[in-house]
Formats: sequence, C-alpha cells, structure tokens
Amino acid sequence: MAMEAEAAGAPPVGVAARVLEAQEQLIRADLRQRRGLFAAFVLAAVVVLGGAAAMIWSASRANGLVIDPFVVPADLAQAGATGEAVANRLKDRFAAMGEETVSAAAGATLREDLAADVQVKVEFAGAAVSLDEVDRLLRGWLSHETHVRGEVQRVTSGPEQGALALSVRITGRPGERLVQADGNLDALVARAAEQVYAARSPVRFAEWLEGKGRFDEARQVLTVLSMRGTRSERALAYFGLAKFEKLSSDARLSMLRAANWLDPDNLAVVDDLAFDEFGMGHVEAAFHWARRGVWLDAPPGSTPQGARFSRLSQEINLGRLTGDYRPGVELACLAYDVTPCVEGAVLVAALLGPGVSRPGDLAPANRLPYGVTFMALRHATAEARQIIAVHPEIRGYWISAHITTARMSGDWAELARIGALYREAVAEGKAPGLPGSANLWEPLAWAKLGRLDEAEALAASKPRDCQPCMRVHALVAAERRDWAAADRLWAEAVRLSPSTPLALEEWARSLLARGQTDAAIAKAEASVRNGPKYGDAYEVLGEALAAKGDAKGASARFAQAAAITPRWGRLHLKWGEALAKLGKADEARAKWRAAAMMDLTYAERAELAAATGKRPS
Repeated sequence: MAMEAEAAGAPPVGVAARVLEAQEQLIRADLRQRRGLFAAFVLAAVVVLGGAAAMIWSASRANGLVIDPFVVPADLAQAGATGEAVANRLKDRFAAMGEETVSAAAGATLREDLAADVQVKVEFAGAAVSLDEVDRLLRGWLSHETHVRGEVQRVTSGPEQGALALSVRITGRPGERLVQADGNLDALVARAAEQVYAARSPVRFAEWLEGKGRFDEARQVLTVLSMRGTRSERALAYFGLAKFEKLSSDARLSMLRAANWLDPDNLAVVDDLAFDEFGMGHVEAAFHWARRGVWLDAPPGSTPQGARFSRLSQEINLGRLTGDYRPGVELACLAYDVTPCVEGAVLVAALLGPGVSRPGDLAPANRLPYGVTFMALRHATAEARQIIAVHPEIRGYWISAHITTARMSGDWAELARIGALYREAVAEGKAPGLPGSANLWEPLAWAKLGRLDEAEALAASKPRDCQPCMRVHALVAAERRDWAAADRLWAEAVRLSPSTPLALEEWARSLLARGQTDAAIAKAEASVRNGPKYGDAYEVLGEALAAKGDAKGASARFAQAAAITPRWGRLHLKWGEALAKLGKADEARAKWRAAAMMDLTYAERAELAAATGKRPS
C-alpha cells in the first residue's frame, strides 16, 4: 500500500508510512553488516597472508644449525642416552668449542657464541598440523640451514667388535663414520662436534685446533680452505696461514697481501702488514698500511673498550713512523687508568702497582713497556729511566723500552750492552732478528764509544732496502766525519721513505752541526711537513732559525715543539737562549730553570751553566 501510494505520487501516511520507513532502516542495517563482514574478511586475509609472508621470509633467511635427534640403540636409549639427548650433548660440546676458541681473524680476542643459532629438532606427535610444523616444513624447503643427522651403533662383529660407532651426516658434506674402541659415548660426541665445527666454521675450527696445539691439523684445514673456500673464507685462511710463517718473512708477507686482496677491510690483516713491513725496515710500505689502518673500523662485535684499544693501536702504528708518539703514551695511561695522561702520572702509577687487566686488550705487563718506549721518544727520559730501574728484565717488549731509553738518554754503553745481548739471543733463535727492530741502533752506540770500525762493519751488514738501517748508517758515517757518505745515506733513506719525517730531521741536525744553516732549514721544514706532530722537527728548525739570526721565528718553533714534547731539557735550554736574544730575560730564566729540572747531557749542562752563570751540576 505504501509503495503504491509512493508510485502514484501521493506520500504514504499512517501505518503504511511507518512500515516503509522501518523497511528502509532494516535494509540499511543489513548493508552495514555486510560491509563490516567484508572488511573483517579482508583484514583477516591480509593478516594471514602477511604472517605467511613473514614465515616464508624468515624461512628463506634461516642459516642456523639444526641437529636432528640421533638414531641410537635401544639399550642406550633406556639408559637415558636417547636420540634427543645425544643431539643435545652434541650441541653443548659444539658450544663449548666456541668458548674455547680465541679469534685472531676478527682482529681482536673475540669468542664465538656457537650456540646462538643452533637448535635441536623435536618431533611433534598428533595428527593436527601446528604452526611450528609449518615453519619447519618451510625452513626445510627454503632455508640454508645446516642439518646434522646421525646413527649410533654397537659394533657386534669384526675387528671393531665391542666398539661404539657414530655415523654423522652434515648437509653438503659426505658422511663420516667415527669409531670409539672403548665405547665412550662422550668422546664419540666430542669427535662428532669437531666434524660439525669444521663444516660450520672452518676458520674458527682451525683456530681451535691451534689453541689445542694441533698445529699440523690447523694448517691443513687452512690450506684446503685457501683454495676451496668463499672469498671471505679464503682471506681468513691466508691470514691464518701467515701465523705459521716467520715474522716479516717474504712468505708471511705474501700470505698477508693475498688476504688483503681478498678482503681489503680486514683491520687485523692491515695491522699485521704494517707491523711486518716495519719489521723489515720497509718504512714507506708500513706507512701506507698504517695510514690505511687508521681509517678502518674496529672489528664487528668489539666492545667499546676494545674498539678504543683498536683505534689506539692503529694510531701507534702510524705515529711511530710520523713522529706522533702521544698515542703510545696513552697506551700506558689506558693500562693504569691515568687521567690526565701525562708522563709523570704514568710513572707514579707504574711504581705503585700493577695495571688494570681488561679482556681483549694487550695485558698491562705489555702495555707498560710500550708506553715507556714512547715516553722516551717524547724525551721524557727521566721518567722512562725510573720505570726501567724497577723493570730490569731485558726480554719481550722491554727490549725496545730499554734500547730506546738508553738511546734517547745518550747512555751509549748501556745501549751497546743490550744490543750485544740481543744479538746473542738472535743467534740462539730466542729473538727474531728483524732488520727494523729496536736493535738496529747498536752500530751508533759503538760509534759513539769510539769503536768506529766495528760500528761501520755492523751498519754496513744491514739490508740496503731497510730505511732505518740507512739512517743509522748515516749517523755512523757522521760520527766518522765522512760527510759525503752521510749525505748519500740520508738521501737514500729519504728516497726509500719520502713520506716520513725522521730521516729529514736527522739530516737537518747534521747539516746544522756543520754550519750549513740554509740547507738545515730546508730539511727541517720538509720534516715538519711530513711530521706535523713530530716535536724534534720543530726543535731543530728552531735551532736552525736561531743560528740564522731569526730569534723570534726560533722562539715560535720552540713553542710548537714544547706543546708536543714538554719534558725535553734541550728544547727548554735552546728556547731560553732564543728568548734571551729577544730581550725577554725573565722568560729566558724560566725556561732555563725548567731545563735544569729535566734530563740534559753533560755538554748541555755546561751550556746551561754558561747561560745562567752557574757551575754545571
């Protein structure tokens, strides 16, 4: 009735109108419900598809190790050694091997958490298919997981009768049958874990073998891996093989270079290349590798403390070539938690007791002699000598500390004594006789002691491609006043390493002593350019400018040197002389007072006495 009235153009009234309105509301409610159900269905479909996609993505990225329950004899299972129990034993032993492995390939003393991505497969009973089972099916289809399966058997006949045998099968490798004659299941599982470790992480397995003293096996694993592994594995294999070669030998350098070619960003490889080239006396090559090391990041997984130590090590590698010795002193400060980092504070801390041991760092017992070496190179020789006095042992890292302190103090008799001891140790195979070692300064000691022929013979025996050896030979020639030979040898040293400042500074000092002031200034300025943090270069430039009559320029250079080597007595002596020429008597006296409290040679003390009108002490 309402529809007919509506069609005739007359609006419905009364009951008919209300019926029509109610019907319209019912239709609208039904449409809203249908739209809601459709939206819920779409949302559910999106969630299901998203979850499925996530499971598929996760499965495709899976790269862990799955140990399936082993097949075991009934008597073992009844005794508690079920298939799942054996699988768990294998997992535990595998994880323990990771704890026992110290990784040098990572560039730090990092231990691998092998258990992190290992699971023991558990079978699910029941007819219904669970999400876990779906996930396992997807992983089996899409993943790159490594599966370990095996069967344990008792040998009941033949020559192996009574033994326990384990056949282990690892994805991608042929099966391996292991036999334990005494029936020791734990020993058998341990051998199986070695097979799994070799398959899962061959480089770490080689390091584990090395840590157990099984060097031939480790070398064999790495040799095979260097030829058949991935690019990254081959790089680590070459790095591992280099450890079996003599330090700074051609064979070792070849392996390190191969490792670097395969993996240019491995800091541990670059660090060893810098060290070995330096040991050979190849300063320019060492400079190249050390500069590269400064720009590389610390190994992945390093702690903040480990990353700091790694950065400091690279700065030390570069600094010993460029004359920036501050990072070496900071190493000693790190050993003793000294703040602020100054030589006097290191001395007090070193005399009071042992340093702070930190995992992953060079031990305090080794950091201290490193620090002493660089303290001496920064002319803080008084502090270095006091630490040396309570550490008289001449071995390990202390050899360099003793030699450097004796050289920088001008104690030539002590330097000759230690040099002779070191040569004896090399002859007996107790020390690596590297051309670029601290012992290369022994010829200079003999020359300073007047034994010029012995000094010349020893200096001439050094390799011609060893840049520090050429420097020492030049200093010996200068002691003999063979200036032509000295200049020729310094020129060769500069040619061998044009990027570093040390030879240029020594040459400048020799030219200045001969009265060739302009030539000395030129060489000193070149040394400053190559070593902007090398205090000796600024000091010799200041002396040369003073000799030229430029007291103001000399004073400015001495100030720059003092900012780098504040404990250098000669520097303060010469600075005072420059200030006196500028008419700054009070400032000059202050510098001379400071010099009097620092190390000076007898000749320098006589010069100080002449300047101050006091008798030399």
